Amino acid sequence: MKTRVSQVITFVALFALAPAARAAKPDMCGNGHVQQGEWCDTGGDSATCDGDCSPVDCGDGYVNAAAGEQCDDAGESATCDVDCTVPSCGDGVVNLSAGEDCDGNTPSAGACVSCALVCSAPAASCTDGAKNGAETDVDCGGSCAPCAGGRQCLVDADCLSASCAGGVCAEAQGAPAIAVSQSTVNFGNVLVGTTASLSVSNVQLSGVRNRP
Repeated sequence: MKTRVSQVITFVALFALAPAARAAKPDMCGNGHVQQGEWCDTGGDSATCDGDCSPVDCGDGYVNAAAGEQCDDAGESATCDVDCTVPSCGDGVVNLSAGEDCDGNTPSAGACVSCALVCSAPAASCTDGAKNGAETDVDCGGSCAPCAGGRQCLVDADCLSASCAGGVCAEAQGAPAIAVSQSTVNFGNVLVGTTASLSVSNVQLSGVRNRP
């Protein structure tokens, strides 16, 4: 009887310790069975599950070749595009970290128009139809010709009107109108073959003729 009681006590003690023993088991991610704390478990990398039992997500820093990832630096880097592919000029993905200003007619902040093969912005000019270099607006201001009214500017010299207000060029003013009075000037007798000149201001000339 005493032996049976001892056996029962031992059994109860082992049963009580079982949960703790199960909790102490090492991580079983990769056994193909989804357990507590796992999003998925396909026994390794797959198109839908990373080898760490988390869902596939480009940008998570885990490279999953089975899901088509070539790299994963948790964002753009000099060696990886944001779509988890290796940078390549002409792939249509602009990677500034890899030194690309553009890629396949995809401008970066208007830096370039077409660079499918070069992937770098062309040298700025005053006739390229883009706001670049030291220009304050498209092909004007800065190192280019002054801008017309309504265009962007930084200083007065950027404008044809020589007036930059609030970052916008003022409209250029036309030549001042000449006020003319109704006074009459008569040159009198002017010999044919000779030249007569007269500097006048605010005077309307009338009745001027050559006399023999």
